Amino acid sequence: MMPRATLVLAGALVASACGTSADDRSTGVSSGAATTSSVGSGGASATSGGAGGAGGASCPEPEPTSGSGGGSTLACNERGTIPCFSSYQCADDERCENVGTADDPIVCCMKGPRGQGKAGAPCASEFHCASSLCIEGVGECFGSCSDRCNQDSQCPPSLPHCILIGFSGTDDKFCSP
Repeated sequence: MMPRATLVLAGALVASACGTSADDRSTGVSSGAATTSSVGSGGASATSGGAGGAGGASCPEPEPTSGSGGGSTLACNERGTIPCFSSYQCADDERCENVGTADDPIVCCMKGPRGQGKAGAPCASEFHCASSLCIEGVGECFGSCSDRCNQDSQCPPSLPHCILIGFSGTDDKFCSP
């Protein structure tokens, strides 16, 4: 059996092509960021400019965890925003964030600074990654940032596969374990 890495998106697990994903309450469309996903061995991460990496960097300090929406069950459209899988679906001054809870994720584009981590950079939550995609269990820290890619060669060794994420609501490919 292949090892599995967990894709932490806005504090929840997103089910990928082999799994299921939670439906966004506002549209009924499955949104990868609104849930969490188990991805096959490798992880998700990539950038158009090539693979980044931790490069021996220290592990980031945990920030306020996602899913701290106070247990609110308001859908994205009731908050005046849209569901997302990654920050790339949001306006430049927004990030993809879980505003629900860990058990009942609701992932929406919300005003706030994006993380700076590129593919392969260490992360402790989605707030550390430019894409808002932190792959738990990959790398030396809690996880590694994933990012967009077009081909495997753009992904870091820890996340060597450039794949489409099923049920994510985006045509973008991401680096994956």
